[in-house]
Amino acid sequence: MATYTGYLYKRRLLMGTISEGSDYRIQINNSCSIPVCKRTYPWEDDPELEARLHNYISLSGEITGKGILYESVLAAKSPPSQIESHLAN
Repeated sequence: MATYTGYLYKRRLLMGTISEGSDYRIQINNSCSIPVCKRTYPWEDDPELEARLHNYISLSGEITGKGILYESVLAAKSPPSQIESHLAN
């Protein structure tokens, strides 16, 4: 089991259909985002992921062909912004 740390966000898929639902993703760095497999029906929101949405998180789980199959979701310390990094030097 690996740990993935990044920013959690969601996109709405198939809007206006009976299959409309959320697609959760974790953005690892500026160029890489990985889908997160939810534990609900495709048209339902995942309550565990919704609680941590738009935050910097740490996911423990395994990566599959469809995305990260998570075991746990924890809050993580967000990385320093570019301004904070510049001021520290």
